Amino acid sequence: MQDLWRRKTCLAAVASVAMVAAAPANALEITFTAISTTFSNPIGIDYHEPTNSVVVSHNYASGTPTNFARIDQDGNQHAFSSASGFTNEVKIATVRSGGAGGFTTGDLFTGNGVDGQIARITDGGSTVINPWVDLPGAGNGLMRGSLYVDRTGKFGGDLIAVTTNGEVWRVNSAGTPTFIADAGVHLEGLTVVPDIPSVFGDLAGKIIAGAEGQSRLYAFDCCAGIQYWDIGFNIEDIDIIDANSNFFGVNFGTGKILGAEASQFTNNIGDILLTDEFHSDGGLRLLKWDFANNKPLLEVVTIGAGSAAVGQWEHVTFAQAGIVEIPPTVPEPAALVLLGVGLLGLALARRRLLTTARSAS
Repeated sequence: MQDLWRRKTCLAAVASVAMVAAAPANALEITFTAISTTFSNPIGIDYHEPTNSVVVSHNYASGTPTNFARIDQDGNQHAFSSASGFTNEVKIATVRSGGAGGFTTGDLFTGNGVDGQIARITDGGSTVINPWVDLPGAGNGLMRGSLYVDRTGKFGGDLIAVTTNGEVWRVNSAGTPTFIADAGVHLEGLTVVPDIPSVFGDLAGKIIAGAEGQSRLYAFDCCAGIQYWDIGFNIEDIDIIDANSNFFGVNFGTGKILGAEASQFTNNIGDILLTDEFHSDGGLRLLKWDFANNKPLLEVVTIGAGSAAVGQWEHVTFAQAGIVEIPPTVPEPAALVLLGVGLLGLALARRRLLTTARSAS
C-alpha cells in the first residue's frame, strides 16, 4: 500500500497548480442510515474480505453465547466461529489482501479479556487459537485498546496492538511479539499512517493512537520514539477512508449499526477519520497536518439533515460490503482504479495546500 500511495502522489505532480489553488475546502458532511438489523450489545466491527461482508463482536460484556457474528447483505447473521466468553470490550482487526506480513486474508484478531493475550480466528472462522499470543511480562493491559494489521508496509505488514496500559506491540505472522513503546496511558483507536510526509507531516509512516482520557493523539515510530499532542478530542477509533468503501459504525447505545454510502466520501479518500465515544456534535473529525504550525489539525465533520441520530460510537470501519439499506459497492475495473489513483493523488496534494492556507489565515 505504501508504494501505491507513493504512485498516487507522483501522479499528482502533473496536475495544474491553478486547479489546486481554485479548489474548495474538502469539508465533509455525512448523512447516516440506521441499519435495520439489530444486534445484542455490539462493540467491534471490521470487513471480512473473503465473503465481502462485515463481522461484529457482540454480546458485550460476557461474550455469551457467542462473541462474533458475520452479517450478510440481506441482514442475516451467522455465528463467526465458536469463540465465546471473551469479556470486556472486544475490539477486532481483520486481514485484508495485499499486505506484506504473510497473514491470511480474512483472519481475525482480538483480545480475549485476559491481560496481554491476543486470540486468532482463522480458516474462515472454523479455527480459534486462544491465546495465539501472550505478551511477555505482566501488566501489559487488555487488547480493548485496539488492534490493526499494517497495510502500509512500514511495519512489515505486522499486527499492531495498543493496550489499556499504554503498551504498543507489533506481532508477525509467526506470532512473535516485538515491543515498540510504552505511553503509560490507556490507548484506544489505532492505525498506521501512510509514509507520505508531504501529506501527513510528522504523522507519516507512524503508528497513531488516541488517549481518550487525556484528549491526546499519540504517534509512535518503529524505534521507541513517542510524540503526543493535546487535541481537545477524545479519540475512540481511528480509520483511514478507503476508496470505494461504505462506512459502518457501531452505535452502542441503540444496539444499531449506522451506515453511509461510499459516495459520501468521494472527496475525502485517504483522509484520517477520528471518532469520539461521547459527544454533542456527532463526534467525528478529519485529522490533517497543519504545516504552517507543525501540528495536527482537526476538521469538524458535520451531520447532514435527515441523518439517523448519532449516539455512542464504538468501533467503525470502511468496507466494500453492504448491509440491507446500504448496498455493496461495485468492484472497480482496472482502468477506473488507475484513474482513481491519479485523482486521489491530486486530491491529497490539493488538500495539503488548502490546509496550509487555512492555517495561515
